[in-house]
Amino acid sequence: MVWWKEVHGRRARAVMQRDSTCVVEVPAQESRKGVAGVRTRVAVLLVAAAIGAVWSCSAAAAVKQITWWAGAWNQDVARAIVEEFNRTHSDIRVQVEFFPWEGMFEKYLVSLVTGNAPDVMNVAVDWNVPFASTGRLLALDEYIARDLDEKDFLPNTWIKATFEGKRFGVPYRTETAALLYDKAAFRAAGLDPNRGPATWQELATYARRLTSAGRYGYGYPGKEPNNVTMNLITLMWCSGGDFVSKDLTRATVSEPKALRAAEFLSQLYFDGVVPSSTLENTGDDVRRLMANNRVAMTLTGSYDIDPIKAANPRAELGSALVPEWETRASLLAGWNVVITKQSKRPDAAWEFVKFFVMPENMARYTMTFPTRYSAAGFPRFQDPLLRPFLEQTRYARPLPNIPQLQQLRQIMYEEFQQVLLRRKSARDAMESAEVRMNEVLAR
Repeated sequence: MVWWKEVHGRRARAVMQRDSTCVVEVPAQESRKGVAGVRTRVAVLLVAAAIGAVWSCSAAAAVKQITWWAGAWNQDVARAIVEEFNRTHSDIRVQVEFFPWEGMFEKYLVSLVTGNAPDVMNVAVDWNVPFASTGRLLALDEYIARDLDEKDFLPNTWIKATFEGKRFGVPYRTETAALLYDKAAFRAAGLDPNRGPATWQELATYARRLTSAGRYGYGYPGKEPNNVTMNLITLMWCSGGDFVSKDLTRATVSEPKALRAAEFLSQLYFDGVVPSSTLENTGDDVRRLMANNRVAMTLTGSYDIDPIKAANPRAELGSALVPEWETRASLLAGWNVVITKQSKRPDAAWEFVKFFVMPENMARYTMTFPTRYSAAGFPRFQDPLLRPFLEQTRYARPLPNIPQLQQLRQIMYEEFQQVLLRRKSARDAMESAEVRMNEVLAR
């Protein structure tokens, strides 16, 4: 950062350097023959300019600069929160940068291990432990105990912020998936628009009836690891299986009850009741297809409701619990806010985190549900369309807290793609995934 003072066309310069030190540079005065009085006056003014520049530099040095990385959604609200914080905290200035979902995990992880991370980051809950295991996140226990009412937070939301007995994040958003469907498509297919399918087998039947020219009965993303494995793991849990053993030492994706999840989802694709573009579709793509009446049902979070309504004000949406198989289940997901160890201003970073997780800020920023009881009473959370999402949290469970979680999900994703490409059977793919996952777990 540089400040200049103009004096008779000459400038004294104060430079704020990256290490927050300040250097003042005053250029030498060339003599002007026969004008000694001017030389003296200019010299005095240059000294004054230098003093003024130092003053500016010192004042700027006192302002602690904080960088916050957030997802590339709800940007207007994020900017408003930053503006309010900066206005009420004269000694701290926060700058926010936005990143898209696709590639975010890799971007954040690389920034941590290479020493280029910001002060504050919003992270998906399943990333918190892997990031903490790198040793690059700051433990927040003392800050939390001093400044937050822990009893105001949903108890299970702290699980995914905890690693080796310490808390490395503060939860601000919690969510789980439920079934979102097109009531008009149900009505046209002769189905009850006020009731979603009760079982996964019934969902397959509904999907066939809802599939017609230009519309698919069901949709799921086939491109992103997290969204693909959300569908796979949800169905594994519903069918009585799991992707890892209870002691977290071995993969179990090829065991019969887990295997039928991959078989079921791939069969929907082969039967033509999910989009032919599934392998290229992200979660955003599936949402757009639904907004355009091209997909009649999808398993997703409540965060997709408002964007669908915005894209298609005439959309008539319904919501329902996740269908049962042997049981009903879903992934408990969400987002935490963390401070990196690379931050040179952790106290200032915490001041922003504390402001960010205030009930009113949490309530307006989250696109699903807040983690604080005191934020849940805001009017926006009383929409009847949200009730199944809230009820589904009774059946939701968090993914296990293991540092290798993202690697395991990547392997499951890669192998399931081989199934959709018809290069492997579901059994062969899950057996291959199991071998690869066990190698990761053994490290």
